[in-house]
Amino acid sequence: PAVLTQCPDAVYLVAGLPTRQAALQKLATELHVAEHVIFAGMVPPEQLPTYFNLCDLFILVSREARQGDLEGYGIVVVEAALCGKTAIVSDHGGLPEAVHDGQTGLIVPPESPDETAQAIISLLTNEQKRASLAHEALKKAATSSWEHRVASYDAILKEMLV
Repeated sequence: PAVLTQCPDAVYLVAGLPTRQAALQKLATELHVAEHVIFAGMVPPEQLPTYFNLCDLFILVSREARQGDLEGYGIVVVEAALCGKTAIVSDHGGLPEAVHDGQTGLIVPPESPDETAQAIISLLTNEQKRASLAHEALKKAATSSWEHRVASYDAILKEMLV
């Protein structure tokens, strides 16, 4: 609801299979924001760019699971950046490795809905800042590809062998 007070046209597109989708749908209804939330379900990898390009921002605010599982490196954050999208991620697991806070996106504390909402509002209401972060994220993502890393390691190894 906090985001909608500042950005009344905002729509939250949830892709993937949230473990508590029914509870989230019920919560959206109770908070009177259901018309602003779309649950897309599982999206095949080849269709992800289409979904990224529908959005102004990419948000992945993960938290530690009851079993102690951690979010790994944020490859999906890099994929969103390759589509020119700024990311807001939580400071959890490997996600901060994919975002340089304030340079390529924003990092918020886990389980901090107020700070997450403020980060979303700050980027939705400041197109110039969002575009600047997205531009830097795209530059970083372009050098984070496996091909780029292999080429870098190859150059280092060749230099060592000469």
